[in-house]
Amino acid sequence: MAAVPAFGHGGSAPMPGEWHEEIVRFRVNDNWSQEVCFRLDEKTEASVRYEFTAQVPVKFDFHFHPSEGEYATTHFLRLKGADSHQGVADIGDVGIYCFDFFPGTRVKQERTATLRYRVD
Repeated sequence: MAAVPAFGHGGSAPMPGEWHEEIVRFRVNDNWSQEVCFRLDEKTEASVRYEFTAQVPVKFDFHFHPSEGEYATTHFLRLKGADSHQGVADIGDVGIYCFDFFPGTRVKQERTATLRYRVD
């Protein structure tokens, strides 16, 4: 599963108990939001552990969409200007969960953010 431009919601169901790692790339002159999303296809009690490090401070949020193509969101977390963060959130509703990275200003050279997450 790769990072996609914002509003490109999608993603596959993650393997429970396994760490997943994604690299988000910010290209020169980018100032677009990049998302990494996964989906839950069955209602369940679960939690997601996640952590990221970024080469530039980013606005970051973790949010939920009840179905693909629906832009109504429930936010679990919103950060402004962080270059790292660790968190845990209780999840479980059927739908799409997205980690959103936004550099805020145009980047002058390619930079990355590394996301790791695990659904238990």
